[in-house]
Amino acid sequence: MTDIINPGPANAAVFADESIQTIDDGYMAMDSDGPDHAGTNPDPTGFQNSPSIRHNGAGVFSYADGHVGQIPFPHITKEPFPGTATGAEVSDWLSLYTAIFPPPP
Repeated sequence: MTDIINPGPANAAVFADESIQTIDDGYMAMDSDGPDHAGTNPDPTGFQNSPSIRHNGAGVFSYADGHVGQIPFPHITKEPFPGTATGAEVSDWLSLYTAIFPPPP
């Protein structure tokens, strides 16, 4: 637990309830590296898989400290999430992205 620093264990998502329409492997792929794949240009609106919204418009996630929580997606109304988030959907997607990839301290 002491190795989990940014984010801390209470904010480090471990498991996600992925949309049944994008489950194709053992992980939910998000673009944390960006199009250059050099780790210098992450694309916070890029993703390959989608979390589920089947829990009253929210995704369910487990965290490193053992608790489970929801992240609401009030602007995204269908699964899977669109290939590119636009308009109000961007704020929903960024709430998930920053939960998993927080800005440096």
